[in-house]
Amino acid sequence: MKANTGKKKSVFVVAVGVAVAAIIGSSVALFASQQSPPSSQTPPQGNDNNNKPMVMHIHPSITIVDSNGKQMPLPTDIGINPSLWKDHSLDQFGMQGMSPLHTHDSSGTVHVESNAKRDYSLGQFMDVWGGIDSSKIIKVTSDGIEVEDYVSHVFKDGERIIVEMAA
Repeated sequence: MKANTGKKKSVFVVAVGVAVAAIIGSSVALFASQQSPPSSQTPPQGNDNNNKPMVMHIHPSITIVDSNGKQMPLPTDIGINPSLWKDHSLDQFGMQGMSPLHTHDSSGTVHVESNAKRDYSLGQFMDVWGGIDSSKIIKVTSDGIEVEDYVSHVFKDGERIIVEMAA
């Protein structure tokens, strides 16, 4: 008779374990489904191009130098974070709620990720960002060569752009 009681106890313990595991699993799934993405990842209204494939992906690099010769990092999430996304004129070419011209970190790398193969310019990136007073730009070089019209300068993959600012 004791052997039968032991079996009942084992079955009960297993059943309780399965029930607890199911409750924990359900709670974790419910919690995860209720979490919204961070604000910097929330796509702005009107840019739902998730179904369009990326056909262009290049990475120019920009270094900003202030009037004292000090390098200033590009902010993280330009063209992603709504506070760093001023111009939405290119939104139709972006993907996954991002501008086609954006940054992911402060390394200076600009991600040109577009659903259309087309030219993108330094001026367009500056417009998306809205973070530089264009009247203070005194000199722009690309791979060591001075750029006369930085607004129209078309990005090339791997190029190194230096933007020097006046006081």
